[in-house]
Amino acid sequence: MHKLLILLVALLVVTIINFEIFQNEKSIKQGKNIYLKLAPVDPRALMMGDYMSLRYSIESELRGEKYKDNIIILYLDKNQVAKIDNDKDDKQKIVIKLTKESYGARLKLAHRYYFQEGFADRYQKAKYGRFKIDGDKILLVGLADEEFGEL
Repeated sequence: MHKLLILLVALLVVTIINFEIFQNEKSIKQGKNIYLKLAPVDPRALMMGDYMSLRYSIESELRGEKYKDNIIILYLDKNQVAKIDNDKDDKQKIVIKLTKESYGARLKLAHRYYFQEGFADRYQKAKYGRFKIDGDKILLVGLADEEFGEL
């Protein structure tokens, strides 16, 4: 009886994890590209390997601001770069959730990008985080240079 219960719980956990992976893969394939300007820092974690700590330039504009319902509305320009300002060229908008911090607010997005050891020089040119947006799901899928070329 106990073995059957353990097997069922394990099967449920594997099913849930695989469903999440399937949903994320679907969002990456079908989602729309958007970019957020970075203000990167390059640390190294001993146990996790090389990674880039991501700070989005928009976050510096969130200091001291109050946002209703912990969200911010960003507008996409012609290059699909998300900005706070709504220029007349901006036609689309996206909503991003915020996390309240003691110093202000922070975008509820990935703040680390892991890469293979020895590839740090390749990612030093990163100026934008490339995201796929599918409904309310926003996934970091890569980094881009000044001309939006994938790194």
